[in-house]
Amino acid sequence: MTPDINSLRESLSSGELIILSHKSHHNGAGRGIFVGVAALLHEDLASLMAIEGRGLLSIALDERTAFRLGLRTMECNSSHNSSRPEYLKSIEAASCNGTGISAADRALTIRTAGSQIATANDLVTPGHVMPIVIRKPFSLDETLISGAHQLINDLTPYDVITCCDILDEKGEVGTSAYCQSLAKKLDLPFVEIESIRSLLLKGKSTQFNRSMMHNNQEINSWVA
Repeated sequence: MTPDINSLRESLSSGELIILSHKSHHNGAGRGIFVGVAALLHEDLASLMAIEGRGLLSIALDERTAFRLGLRTMECNSSHNSSRPEYLKSIEAASCNGTGISAADRALTIRTAGSQIATANDLVTPGHVMPIVIRKPFSLDETLISGAHQLINDLTPYDVITCCDILDEKGEVGTSAYCQSLAKKLDLPFVEIESIRSLLLKGKSTQFNRSMMHNNQEINSWVA
């Protein structure tokens, strides 16, 4: 059963993780990701995502926020005008004194990138966290990361999310059934993206339109 919107808002705004699933992905078997507010991520939850999810810890953000943080596209990626989510150059918190790979260090980097007052001076490249830029409004045909970003933008005052793909014990993509079982094991809210379609689609006229209003000439200056 999908949690109600108020419960989701409370969970996300208090720094908790949820598991978001898209049941029609992966040839109908579905898949899922851990999702949370980047600015609120702590070491224990970064560790939980890495251990239980087995995927790459990432952040997702819109174009305007990526520009504010000074993030850059990869030289090998020639599709920077694509409407699909796109990985940018890896990052590390400038204040990180460790190797950057520990759960504590990655949580610090993610929190730093998620801060609403962070600038390009707060991050360095390369690092151990991968940013993903979301370039267009969410639709159910798009990726889970787009939907996760839209959900957090609609329910919280934050504009950067943290996410991690969920793999099963064999290292294969975790099905929706596997993700639901994992959510129960970890006592986390489990949300099927299809069940909150109306909430996600309404955001087309809010957060993303604000991003689109940002000066296109500035956005294009990302390209390395």
